[in-house]
Amino acid sequence: MEKATLHSIYEVPHRVDEEDNTILISALTDMSFATYETGWAVGSGQVLLTRDGGQSWLNQFDPQLRQFGISPWRARAVDANTCWLIGLLNAGDVRCCYTRDAGESWEPKKFQPKFFPNDVFFDGSKRGWIVGDDGDYHSGRGRMLFITSDAGDAWDQVDLGVVGRPERIRFLEDGRRGWLIERRLTASGEPVSRLYSSSNGGLQWEPVVHFERGVSELCLLDAQTVFVAGDDGFVSRTTDGGQTWERLNTQCRGFINSIQFYDKRLGLLMSDFGVLLLTENGGESWRRISDSKKLGSLVAAVFLSETRIVVAGIRGIYSLKL
Repeated sequence: MEKATLHSIYEVPHRVDEEDNTILISALTDMSFATYETGWAVGSGQVLLTRDGGQSWLNQFDPQLRQFGISPWRARAVDANTCWLIGLLNAGDVRCCYTRDAGESWEPKKFQPKFFPNDVFFDGSKRGWIVGDDGDYHSGRGRMLFITSDAGDAWDQVDLGVVGRPERIRFLEDGRRGWLIERRLTASGEPVSRLYSSSNGGLQWEPVVHFERGVSELCLLDAQTVFVAGDDGFVSRTTDGGQTWERLNTQCRGFINSIQFYDKRLGLLMSDFGVLLLTENGGESWRRISDSKKLGSLVAAVFLSETRIVVAGIRGIYSLKL
């Protein structure tokens, strides 16, 4: 297969600095689809909605979101009308909000004052998890998980009891088996990570494996097959529920921002410098199908079919056909 071409669908707002001709972009940071037609992409004053499978995008970043003082950087699409956003704190105390009418209106979700969400995940319309910390990377305190079983109307608090920063959380469709990535710094300032698992919906967590590097991406195929990824092209896989792990040869040295699979065979890795890697054998081998540096970092992808994919990067949204 020759290198694939990413065809531009949406280009992020940008301008040229008059002093040094630097191109300043409003970078995208995340994308999530609820159905094959409905998806969201966010970043730098953009809350983009598609209703046609990514062919066109409408910016839903309205005055209400500006009033919250939130700049969304992570999105989780729940259903055709519901999406949850996590944002940076600009002013006020709103760090999370949601819509249940496809962006016509937004509701803030306020947690305790010193809780900063890092990730949000829903396994359906009802069950969801939000994980975060107190905003201090070195404190070792305030590592919290909030769990809802009623679509986010009420949340139960769980003290994680981990030292590092909880960065990613994912659950299987049963809502019972889940995985959590914790990232911390050693005394010398080097990043290390630990993976935890839960068998009761997130109420208790057990350590699974320690990685001597920064890991911040997590992808579940089933109860036995889990992928993690992070610094320097690192990707590791377990096929026995976490008992043993195998580092995969990606032939990539960039940071792995996202892993997405269509099925147990076909998957993609998104990395910095426009690098896009394809596997057709469940991760045994990876082939570079795009490496256009002008695209910048690629941050997310969604398989709409076996051959049709929507890819998000910091500079825009693209269509990819295998």
